[in-house]
Amino acid sequence: VGQTICLGDALDTLTVSYTNGTGTPTYQWYVNDTADFDTPTTIGTNAPTLAPSGATVGTFYYYCSLTFSSGGCGEIFSDIVEITINQVPVISNYSDLICSDNTFTISPNLSNGDIIPANTTYTWTMPTISPSGSVTGASAEPTPQTTISQHLINSTTNPATVTYTVTPTSGICAGIPFTVTVTVNPSISVNVQTTDITCYQ
Repeated sequence: VGQTICLGDALDTLTVSYTNGTGTPTYQWYVNDTADFDTPTTIGTNAPTLAPSGATVGTFYYYCSLTFSSGGCGEIFSDIVEITINQVPVISNYSDLICSDNTFTISPNLSNGDIIPANTTYTWTMPTISPSGSVTGASAEPTPQTTISQHLINSTTNPATVTYTVTPTSGICAGIPFTVTVTVNPSISVNVQTTDITCYQ
């Protein structure tokens, strides 16, 4: 039975067993990058169990050979087990600056050294608004999105901030939440005053 996990998660221990063998076999475990018995890498110790590593992203194929010193069986092989280790998104914090009644859009990319697997999506909880009640349009988003984006309106005459806590997800793997802090400047109001000037001659 194969396993699919996220990078850093623990894998189940692999166990091989046999029936009707004569004597005590010698065990040798192998890992390969293809689902066959060609050019594998030897791993593990002379034991019927193996704790595979979950520290490298990719798909790996494990199997074990058993060699009996007597009985005429020679070397026999176990079934091949496929193990897939998926990358977890790793994304740094972002910030943006907009004027009131505009839409911000954050599209995380690799320029910050982030790790963003293909098809990563984003969800976020209810953002924090400071000062409280100063911005409308900020809301939670439980449906996965390809960007972080909302239309915000600052109803005050001073700058306000909206802080989103965003969870990135790639397939079954959710990354550590990161923040998006948006500063929303107030709308510019122009007041025109007319002053009457009376000239006397």
